[in-house]
Amino acid sequence: MKKYLIYSDCHFSQYSSILRSMGDRYSKRLHNLINSISWAEHLADENNCDGVINLGDFFDRPDLTPMEITALQDVYFSKIPHIILTGNHDANISNLEFSSVQIFKSMKARIITEPVCENIDDNVVFCYIPYLTEDKLKPLKTFVSSDKKKVILSHNEISGIQYGKFTSQTGFDVNDILSSCTLFLNGHLHNSCVLNDRIVLVGNLTGQNFNEDSTRYEHYAYILTVDDDGSITLDPHINPYAFNFYKLYINKPEDLKVFDTLKNNAVLSISCNNKLIPQIDKKIKHSNKIVEYRLVTLYNNNNNTDEEVVDFKVEDHLQQFINYVQTKIPPSDILSEELVKLSSM
Repeated sequence: MKKYLIYSDCHFSQYSSILRSMGDRYSKRLHNLINSISWAEHLADENNCDGVINLGDFFDRPDLTPMEITALQDVYFSKIPHIILTGNHDANISNLEFSSVQIFKSMKARIITEPVCENIDDNVVFCYIPYLTEDKLKPLKTFVSSDKKKVILSHNEISGIQYGKFTSQTGFDVNDILSSCTLFLNGHLHNSCVLNDRIVLVGNLTGQNFNEDSTRYEHYAYILTVDDDGSITLDPHINPYAFNFYKLYINKPEDLKVFDTLKNNAVLSISCNNKLIPQIDKKIKHSNKIVEYRLVTLYNNNNNTDEEVVDFKVEDHLQQFINYVQTKIPPSDILSEELVKLSSM
């Protein structure tokens, strides 16, 4: 019997969405990532796993900030062998040999930059498929050729799959997947789910932005077990440290009940009737589950007091400016310090 710990899409980065403030030593985002990845790696040790497999996008960019590099030293990594698929965010170019995950060669991790298959035992083959640009996508049987049971571990689009606001227009065809393998584990698409008995979207280890819906999805690490007889099982484990992103719409008092359903480490975007701000503020102050939030107030300019009409949004121009700067100016310590100051205003 062999066991493998599998997780994906950490997007190891200093900041994420509205998570811009500092913790004790690093940014809140990095502290959360340290806890989340360390938890997953300890899970591998606790379950006597033979290896750890990351399905891509360990990092959020091909370049790393000094704080990210330093924070990486505080992550606990199991001593067992590691295999890391290169994702689109790790490389951000078509040649996956040039990527931020190359840093893991220092811990003798195996970096996957090209599709490759290998025998796990007499019954099962693992096929690793890192991110492939559209021009390199081919039918799965092109990469997978074996009479044994096949487990495909991938970081790619799946055609027709919706995640967040977007629907994949390209990628592997579902019918092609079903006819090519026994089990298909895919990163890249952040909202974790089991599409059917053979296709599993592993999802991201911890929440990253408001395209995710924490009312519907969890953040997992998985234990994949291959028994001596060739049977394969997959056991999900919920990350207790994960950030959980929510979009809340509070238009009437009874909508406040949603605060009682939040998971731990909640990150909130709240659109609300401005008359309810005092009650919302009270809910936030008395909750120990909320780590960050933004409040978008709405007001009614209809003179009819019997009917509430919400039709105006107050834009967060400061956050818009911060987002613009981060996309247009290369990261630096000075820029990070200034943006932290702005975020705390």
